[in-house]
Amino acid sequence: MDDTDASGRERLIAGLIESTACTPEQVPSVFAQEFARLEAKAKIRTHLHVLTASRVRAILRGHSKKDRAA
Repeated sequence: MDDTDASGRERLIAGLIESTACTPEQVPSVFAQEFARLEAKAKIRTHLHVLTASRVRAILRGHSKKDRAA
């Protein structure tokens, strides 16, 4: 991963932290897990970070809804 990828990933993670009710500690690990899962199946990697961010946002929003219901 080059510096551009790393800074893009950091910006996406910062945006996910802002847009979800999750702690800053949770988001990077969920992002890394989901990125690895998607990367393993990806044939084209051009927009992998964006796809990962979308999936992570959905995952984290699902978690926050469960937390509010409890």
